[in-house]
Amino acid sequence: MRTGLVGLGAVGVVLGVSLVLIAVWNLPPPGTSTTATRSTYTVVNGRGYTVVLSPPSGATSFVVSYSSDQPITALLSTCSNAPTQCSIGNASFTRSGSWTVSHPSSPLYLSLSDEAVQAATVLVATDASVKSTGGFVWWEEIIVLFAGGVLMAAGGMGVFLGLFLQGNPYARGLPPLPPPEEGEGASGETPEGAPGGPDGPPEHDEP
Repeated sequence: MRTGLVGLGAVGVVLGVSLVLIAVWNLPPPGTSTTATRSTYTVVNGRGYTVVLSPPSGATSFVVSYSSDQPITALLSTCSNAPTQCSIGNASFTRSGSWTVSHPSSPLYLSLSDEAVQAATVLVATDASVKSTGGFVWWEEIIVLFAGGVLMAAGGMGVFLGLFLQGNPYARGLPPLPPPEEGEGASGETPEGAPGGPDGPPEHDEP
């Protein structure tokens, strides 16, 4: 077992799993979400009242509606200084009304006026549809998932090799050479001074 290789492989596996979890966690949520507001206002006879409505960022549609206990006049516009010139819709002497604005990019102004003797209590409601955003885009998801998969594969291979790969057979050194035979040198030649060797007495045949 190679502890170092196992450790490096385990780190690679952990990093790969972390990247995959990050990619899954940051998947863009599907569909749209809805944001709603409800507010009540009192409109006094002879005094106009303007409600400033701020659509949320990224809204695809913005619905403005009102309901009153007295007949009122309502005007929805995109400007406050000259509402009749930038009007989106208006309703005269009614108890309720509604308008839908697609992809609003600026605040809206709802002007309310009461012509009745009694003060009017008006409920103003807004409903915004916002396209869900957030998370990685598709190509970022692919890159993160690919990197996580590569790290997991490499780390798993490292753990496997570290656990099952045998050690180096030459790590302990080469085996020692056998000792030379008696009367011979390490090279197999007759040593000097021996009979028959250089500088030695000549060999004699036995009778």
